[in-house]
Amino acid sequence: MWEACGFEPRYRLEVLKRKYLLKISEKNAGLGLLMKKSKFLSMHDQIRDMGRRIADNQSPTEPGKHSRLWPRDNIMKVLHGSKGNEIVGDLPLWFGHIVLNIKSFENMSNLRLLEVDGAVLLGKFQYLPSMLRWLSWCYCPLEKLSADFYHDKIVMLDLSFGIFKLDSNNWLENKMFQQLKILKLSSCWKLFESPDFSGFPLLERLYLNCCPFLVNIHESIGQLQQLVYLNLDSCIDLKKLPNSISRLSSLQKLILSKCSSLKELPESIGDLKESLVELFLDRTRMKALPASVGLLKKMEVLDLLYCKSLVDLPKSLENMSSLRCIILWGNAKLRYIPKLPCALIELRLCNTLVRSKDVHEMNQLELLCLKKFSAKEEQFTRSIVRTSFDGLVQSGLEFICVHYSRLMHGLVRSFIFCYIYLP
Repeated sequence: MWEACGFEPRYRLEVLKRKYLLKISEKNAGLGLLMKKSKFLSMHDQIRDMGRRIADNQSPTEPGKHSRLWPRDNIMKVLHGSKGNEIVGDLPLWFGHIVLNIKSFENMSNLRLLEVDGAVLLGKFQYLPSMLRWLSWCYCPLEKLSADFYHDKIVMLDLSFGIFKLDSNNWLENKMFQQLKILKLSSCWKLFESPDFSGFPLLERLYLNCCPFLVNIHESIGQLQQLVYLNLDSCIDLKKLPNSISRLSSLQKLILSKCSSLKELPESIGDLKESLVELFLDRTRMKALPASVGLLKKMEVLDLLYCKSLVDLPKSLENMSSLRCIILWGNAKLRYIPKLPCALIELRLCNTLVRSKDVHEMNQLELLCLKKFSAKEEQFTRSIVRTSFDGLVQSGLEFICVHYSRLMHGLVRSFIFCYIYLP
C-alpha cells in the first residue's frame, strides 16, 4: 500500500519510532514452539489527535481542502457538495446503507484510501480517482457488481461479507486489476465459484475463507505466480482443488482448515516443493495424503488436527527434511504412522503409533504431546524419557506434554512434564 503510493515505509516508520511518535509491538501467533511474532503499529491517542488537528487546521472552515477526513458530518458534507479537491488523501468511514454517487469522488484526484463499507455506490466506477490504492467495500449490498467495476491501480480490494454473485459477464472478466496484490472475498455467502484470476497477475494474498457455498476454484488460479498466501478456511462445500494449484510457484501458506467436504489433495501438490512452508488441513475429510507430499522439502508445519477420516500417511513423510511441526491429534482411524523426519521440533499425537525408536532419533525434538494418555502407554513414554514416572501416570490422565531442553550437541539436559486432567 505505502510503496504503491510512492512512500518509503521502512525508513519513515523507523524515523517515527525513534521519535517515539509510533510504536511497533509484537504479538505471538501460531502453534506451540513454532509460534511466530506478528508486528502491529500503534500510537498514543494524544499523538493521533494531534495529527488530526494538523490536518483540520489546513483549512478549518473548508473540510473539502483537508488532506484527511474523519468526522462523519464533514465527510457527508464534502461528498454531497462534491467539493473534495485534489489534496484529499483518506476517507475511512462505515456508511451503513447510505447511497453515494461515485461522481462525488471525481474531484479528489489524490485520494488514496477509501472505506465505503455498507454503502450503495451509484454511477460509473471510472470516476474513482486514478491515485486510489486501497478500497474497502465490505458488506456491499449489491447482488451484482457493475460490469465497469475495475481500477488498474488499486493494490488492496476488500469485498468481504458481500452478497453479490459472480457470472460469466461479471466485473472480474474485465482484466483491469493489473496492480492488485491483496483480494479479500471472505464470508461472501452467495459466492458459489471463485472469479477468473487471469486479470490479477500481481496478486500476493487471496482470502476466500468462510464462503460456505463455494464449490469451485477457477483453474486460472495457477496463473498467480506471485501468490504467497491462500486462505480457504471454512469453505465447507469445497470438495476438491484444481490441479493448477500446483503451479503456484511462490505459495508459502495454504489454509484449508475446516473444509469439511475436502477428501483429497491433488497428486501434483508435490510440485510446490520449492515454496510451500505451511499446510493446514485440520478438520477436513482427508482419508490419505498423496505420496508427493514427501517432495515438499521446505514444508515446516503440517496440521492434520481432527482429520477423523484419515487412515494412512505416506512413507514419503520422512523425506520432508524441513518439517518442524506435525499435529496428529483426533485421528482415531489412523492405522499407521511412518517414520517421521528427524528434524521435528514439535510432535503432537493422539496415540503411540509412532515407534519410540523413531522418536529417539529426533535429536531436535523440544515438545512431545500425547492426548488421551493412559497407563498402558507408560512403557512407551518411559522409553523416550529416561526419568522417574512415579506419580505421573494416574487414573484420569488425558493429556501429557514433555518439554525437552537440550545442550549444544543434542544432549538432554533436563525434562519438564506438563500434564492436564480433563473433566
